[in-house]
Amino acid sequence: MEKQIAKMSRTLCGVAALMGLGVLASCSSEEVVPNNQLPENAVHFSANVQAPVTRMVNSAWEQNDEVGVKVNGVVKTYYITNTATGEMSTNDADPFPWEGTQFDVTAWYPRNNVHIEMNQQDNDDAVKTYESLLAAQTTVTDRNASLTFKHQLARLDYNLQGGIGYTDEEVNAAKVTFLGYEAADFNDGVLNPVGEQTAEITPRYNKSTAEDGTVTVDGRNGTSYMVPAEYWDKPMVKIEIAGDVFYYIPRHSVAEDEAKQRGVLKAGTALKLYFWVDKSKQTIRVKFQSSNIEGWDMGNYDGGRADLDGAQQ
Repeated sequence: MEKQIAKMSRTLCGVAALMGLGVLASCSSEEVVPNNQLPENAVHFSANVQAPVTRMVNSAWEQNDEVGVKVNGVVKTYYITNTATGEMSTNDADPFPWEGTQFDVTAWYPRNNVHIEMNQQDNDDAVKTYESLLAAQTTVTDRNASLTFKHQLARLDYNLQGGIGYTDEEVNAAKVTFLGYEAADFNDGVLNPVGEQTAEITPRYNKSTAEDGTVTVDGRNGTSYMVPAEYWDKPMVKIEIAGDVFYYIPRHSVAEDEAKQRGVLKAGTALKLYFWVDKSKQTIRVKFQSSNIEGWDMGNYDGGRADLDGAQQ
C-alpha cells in the first residue's frame, strides 16, 4: 500500500549535510533490526497517512523506518515492520503496555528532531523534508492502535493569470513571493515557527526543460510550503511587476475571507491561489481554490482557470 512519503530515517544525515537541516541526533550507517514479536500485553501500533497523500515524493514506508511514540511524557522509538500494513514494533525492553485504561499517544516521523529553512523551496532534498514532516495524535482504547499521520506544513500553489494594464512580457517577468516564518523546528512531533512571520519566501517556480537542455523558469506558476499560521490583516503574498508592488492581505472585514477562513493556513491542507493585478486601480484580485478533500493532492482541484467574478478586490 503506497503511502508516498519520503524515506528519511536512514538518509536524514546525508540530507542534513547537503542542506543544513540541523538534525539533532548522531548518525550511524548500521541498520537496526526491530523485534517483530511484541509481548502479548503490549499495545500494537500501526501507521498510516491521512489521505490523499502527497503526490510529489514517490516512495513509501520502508522496512525499519523510525517513528517516535510518546505516552505520558515517555518517548520510545518504534519501527515500521510491515510496509503494507504500517505495523510497528520496538526494541525497547519495556514497550508501552495495554492495562485496560485508555490513554493519549503522540507519534511523529522522522524520529530525529529536524530544523528546516523555508527559503529552500527549490532544493529537492528540502522539499522531501517539507513533505515528510508527519505527526499523529490519538486516544488508545484497546491494545490495537492505529496512528493516522498528518502533514505538518501547509502547501500553496499559485497562478498569476494576468495583469490589466501590463504587457504579457511584464506579467511573465513578474516576481511572486510568499511571506511567512523563515524557519521551523520539528521536535517530538511539534512544529514550532522560528523567526518573524514577515520573511520573504521564494516559491518553487515551475520549470520546463527543452531538448537541448535549456531550462525555462515559469514564474507565473509555482508552489510554496509554509509554516501554518494566521494571516489576518497581514501580507501573505507579494507580487512585483514592472516596478509596481501588490500585496494580498486576508481580512476579517472581507465577508468571503471570513466565511472561508482564508486568513488561516492549516497543517496538512492545500490551496491554489489565482491572481490578477490591475495597474490603473493598483489592486490585486485573488481567487482561492481548495482541494475538495483534506490533503495535498493537486489532482483534486477543479482545474482550469478560476472564475474571478466576485473575487476579492
